[in-house]
Amino acid sequence: MKTAIESSQAPKPIGPYSQAIKKDKTLYISGQLPLNVEQDFLVNSDFSLATKQVMENIEAILRADHMDFTNISFCTIFVIEIHRSKYGVCSVLFKTVPGSTSHRSFGTSSQCYY
Repeated sequence: MKTAIESSQAPKPIGPYSQAIKKDKTLYISGQLPLNVEQDFLVNSDFSLATKQVMENIEAILRADHMDFTNISFCTIFVIEIHRSKYGVCSVLFKTVPGSTSHRSFGTSSQCYY
């Protein structure tokens, strides 16, 4: 059985999908934008700040299903310019998920939609 998981503290989906889907005991979270829901503001001036906002959005979705970052076992991050963003993104990721043993993949996408 699949269940849609949603949080009012994270951006609403901009298409026909859910913020997250839970299947059995696994939660699949959709890609997140660096959108601050409270201020209706897209954080795009700095990679570190944008990553921090994305992580806050993910945290809100996790909390909606009584989870936190310790429940993450796999994370994929896509950015447009990997040479400019890799260190800022990784530093925020490692601070947000301390002691993480999660598997991470990091790559580029020429088609990031905002």
